[in-house]
Amino acid sequence: MSLLKKTCVRSLLTTSFLLSQDVFSYNETDLFNDIPEISSVSRLPQNLQELPVSTTIISQEMIKASTATDITELFKLVPGFQSYNPNANKHAVSYHGNSGEFPNRLDIRINGRPVYLAMLSTVAWNTLGISIEDIDYIEVVRGSNVPSYGSNALIGAINIVTFQPLDQESHHISATLGSQQTKRVNASFSKRTDDMSVRASLTHDQNNGFDDVNDGKQANMGNVSLTFTPTLFDTINISAGFSHGYIDIGAADDPADEPYNYLPREHHSHYEQLDWQRTLTDNSDIRISVFNNYLKLNSPRIMASEFLGDPGLAGVNGLLQQLAGLYGPAYPFPSQTASDFSVWPAGEKGTAQSSGLELQYTQGFGSSVNMASGIGYRQDTVKSAVYLGQEEAINEDLFYAFNNVEWQLSPKLYTNFGLMVEDSTIAGTATSIRLGANYQASKAITLRAAATKAYRMPSLLEEMTQVSYQSPDGVVFDYVSMRNTNLAPEKLISTELGLLWALPRYKGYIDIKLYQEKISDGLNSYFTNSDIDLLTIVDGDANSRVFTVKNASHSYAKGLDLQATFHTTPNDLVHLAYNYNRLTGIKDRGAKKNQTMDERSPRHTLSLLYNHSFTPAINASLVYNYMSDVEWFDSSQIDSFSTFDSQISFTQPLSHEQVLTTKIIVKNLFNNEYHDFGENNLFDRRLYLTMDLSF
Repeated sequence: MSLLKKTCVRSLLTTSFLLSQDVFSYNETDLFNDIPEISSVSRLPQNLQELPVSTTIISQEMIKASTATDITELFKLVPGFQSYNPNANKHAVSYHGNSGEFPNRLDIRINGRPVYLAMLSTVAWNTLGISIEDIDYIEVVRGSNVPSYGSNALIGAINIVTFQPLDQESHHISATLGSQQTKRVNASFSKRTDDMSVRASLTHDQNNGFDDVNDGKQANMGNVSLTFTPTLFDTINISAGFSHGYIDIGAADDPADEPYNYLPREHHSHYEQLDWQRTLTDNSDIRISVFNNYLKLNSPRIMASEFLGDPGLAGVNGLLQQLAGLYGPAYPFPSQTASDFSVWPAGEKGTAQSSGLELQYTQGFGSSVNMASGIGYRQDTVKSAVYLGQEEAINEDLFYAFNNVEWQLSPKLYTNFGLMVEDSTIAGTATSIRLGANYQASKAITLRAAATKAYRMPSLLEEMTQVSYQSPDGVVFDYVSMRNTNLAPEKLISTELGLLWALPRYKGYIDIKLYQEKISDGLNSYFTNSDIDLLTIVDGDANSRVFTVKNASHSYAKGLDLQATFHTTPNDLVHLAYNYNRLTGIKDRGAKKNQTMDERSPRHTLSLLYNHSFTPAINASLVYNYMSDVEWFDSSQIDSFSTFDSQISFTQPLSHEQVLTTKIIVKNLFNNEYHDFGENNLFDRRLYLTMDLSF
């Protein structure tokens, strides 16, 4: 019996057992008490039985029980999500695979503020200015959410909700020590008055990365949030934060001892956000949001002579003299000598700023129709001579309008409609729509169907990237990439059928989703013959390739997501997340060999969390994770692996107001060594000790 069949059979048996245990002894009020309202899907507050697409809530209870030490590890608890490490401290998150070092089809937000980077076409998780200690809960939309939040949410969306000033009653100081020379200290403080509350957090985090590989990190970060209620009808939230530090980046599959294989990439980032919400009537309100994100990345420059191991470029200049004699009048460069110049072997250098303004109006029409409509504007500014091939900054202006409607046609039938229109000064215009229906077959069982036609606009980097290396004299060492401003949006057609089985007696639910996702006009690197450069002459035609971004791929995914979260007893939490994904398709790479999609997503991923409270003071968790074979883009084949992580915590009151919590985490409990993303990323057993004092 296949793993998929075994998992489905076990889940059905578990469900049957739970339902046989007097599960129907509840009323309508009981049913919704433990199912949180979610706003990330349609911008309307809805419970799980009303949502048009599958959604996972990573609750505070799950975060504490998860054994996660980094934010991205939490997404292993979500069906179909993969959390992996291009380096020890460089993190990536993808849904249903089909990605690499820079995943670019997931929208990531913090308290509704987008943190997607136009400069990298992804999210730099180590620059966000928050730590795992700041997170209250996370909403994860497992399906396209472009009709609500725009292009970057092509296959899914994540909204990280941090602790607000009113949520944290006590102050905290925590310290973590562990493997890889990990040292993390976090302090958070909160204060309340009659009409205002404030929370502040500071964190220092560092480690040395993998053994025998220089891929460590160090960061100092902080954030502050303020909630102000000047009237009974107005709520104002102001937040700001910063992060400063570095990670060592490099190629995970290259020999670790090569010169300049790993170099520090420094970052300086800050953000500011203001949300004002005004209640107009009992069933309508208006919200205005303003945000600003800033990030500066810097990596060391190295002289070309040093990087090539050619002092004074003597060897290069000798070669140029030979070529001048050989080519005669056809000599391709404007000079027969090359002056030394600086290069950035690590890349990822430049500044990016994103600022936006959004207005949302929410209105209820009676008891059956709710609507969230709005308009917004965002400007992305990128300045990077490395990526853009010019010193001047490039701006992209994005205007968008959205409308989401929930219509209850009958006591049992809900319909959802979503629409997003985006207009970019660089990428053009696109319109995305979603239709969904939810039928409550019983108090416990809800059937769900949804269809989405969505577009992902090309990012500023994809449209404008242009990279080459040449001396001040005009001698071109290498053409790397050329600009293509004639890109079309990626197109997604997706459908899903779902079943939500509420288990109010056990404070949980089971969610099953069948899906298919077709992406056409996918953006990828497309290689063509370049103009002549020195590397071409030295190495021959095999290397005379330059890439441009082109709509040259298509993929088709179909499969099953299964999630079960419940409490078998008040002291026992069980969470299961399983995905079966069959991915096919092809990436046309032009002059280089095409890449098929067949191995670009793990066929099976599984996460099983069990948490038990022995006493109010002693709590323990065991987490099992499994991922089948996968070959990420721009990496090597990674064999399947499974791990067990464990955690035990002890809580000890020190006084009436002071409580000390000690937590011991062991990752890869049985020391089954495995590689993640690249051959240098070798995970063995790791041990962490955390002590947290609340007062």
